[in-house]
Amino acid sequence: MGTATDDEVTSSGPITSGSIPAPTQAVGPLRDAYTASFEATCRSIWSIAPAGELVDPDDPGTPLTVEDCLADLDPGQGENFADPLIASAGGRADAADVAASLSSVRRLCVPGGGPCWSP
Repeated sequence: MGTATDDEVTSSGPITSGSIPAPTQAVGPLRDAYTASFEATCRSIWSIAPAGELVDPDDPGTPLTVEDCLADLDPGQGENFADPLIASAGGRADAADVAASLSSVRRLCVPGGGPCWSP
């Protein structure tokens, strides 16, 4: 068995003189951790609302549901983290940012003067 030449190809692409194929990272666990935390955070925020609706105090006529938060989930964002634990923390932070961005004052409240959530 010899060494790789410029013409050899591996499953990760051609090997050129002096190059080593980059390892591929398993992205499934990163996506899963990010997604699970993002979804759990959105659901936790909306859990204060018995009817499942929160409002921006400056726009109380437009109810928001957990689906408004979940609509911004991008599982691919999990790939931006080094390991599942960090991806999980990123999912929590991103979901809180999304929820806060749904309100002009970064606060969501139960309609009719109920409890409020803010990051």
